[in-house]
Amino acid sequence: MNGEYVLSIAKDKVLAADNTKNENLPAYNSGVIKVDDQDRPTIASVQKVHASQYKVKFSEPVKSLTGANFSAKYVADGTTLSVGTTGTEDIVLDTTDLQLKGELLVNLNTAVKSNKEIELKLVGAVDWNNNLLSPNPASISLTKGESDGKASEVTDITVINPQKLEIKFSEEVVKFGTAAVDVSGNTVTKVEQDKNDKTKFIIELISPLSVGYGNVSIDADAIIDLSGEGIKAFSKAIQVKEDTEAPELTSAVIQKDGRDGYGYLVVKFNKDVYKNSNFSSGRIYQNSNNQ
Repeated sequence: MNGEYVLSIAKDKVLAADNTKNENLPAYNSGVIKVDDQDRPTIASVQKVHASQYKVKFSEPVKSLTGANFSAKYVADGTTLSVGTTGTEDIVLDTTDLQLKGELLVNLNTAVKSNKEIELKLVGAVDWNNNLLSPNPASISLTKGESDGKASEVTDITVINPQKLEIKFSEEVVKFGTAAVDVSGNTVTKVEQDKNDKTKFIIELISPLSVGYGNVSIDADAIIDLSGEGIKAFSKAIQVKEDTEAPELTSAVIQKDGRDGYGYLVVKFNKDVYKNSNFSSGRIYQNSNNQ
């Protein structure tokens, strides 16, 4: 990426932040921007978020990392630990904010022993100009905290609609993957923590549940609380009632998309709706706000 660049924005191509007014930014030309990045990224800080999670912050954003960039072992006896991003490893990496913020979350799973120092070694990380991490490899010291001895429990399950459930726990738990919860054998496609109540999670399914009774189950230790204590095994029947109330259209407005210049008809409903086979156009999109 080193070189000379000019950032040019054509008139009426980029929407202002409040795009509900359909106001576009004026034309802009930055002039010549010289880029000569020779600085190698470093590990700026390692923060313990809670007993089973660390946040590693780099001096700048870095390109994607996988388990192949890492190795881990207990310092005392050299026993190795698996590292990866699938959620099944001993040490699970969350790279969501890595490329934009330069932040990496390191989660220590239930199999990791408490109060045992771990050496996590990183090799081959590069920034967006392919400058290599300094030093390379770099080592990080981790220690899982002692669990509190009190397993968290599921206290409530709410069927929001046949394709979306809300699960409430007795205390805050570490965000978990889609494989942690089984809903009548249906594939879980999304797990999202409630913004206002961190003990609640919204579970979305790949297809709607049939009207009648189903089952939600979670294996023991599939989810952990902030102290690293595994959840108790859980299973409960749920009832999916027939929904006879048709969704209502509450608003419809034309909005111009600054990314492609097209105008889109944005329609909003009073409840969650899902696209079916009648919506085959490549320019029909759905967000999480019933739009």
